[in-house]
Amino acid sequence: MHGCRQHKKGAASGQLAVYYMGILIYVLVLAGLFSVAVARETFYLVLHRRIQRFSYGFFL
Repeated sequence: MHGCRQHKKGAASGQLAVYYMGILIYVLVLAGLFSVAVARETFYLVLHRRIQRFSYGFFL
């Protein structure tokens, strides 16, 4: 009887651990995508500004 209850509790905590791992992975993936998007935006902004400056220098 006691063993059964303990086993059930262990299974529940195992499910909870899997659930938390899922949330953690989801958050990490979201953070990764967000940082990639921000990095890409920044890169394009810098690149665009550099191209603008270069073209201005080229035309002037």
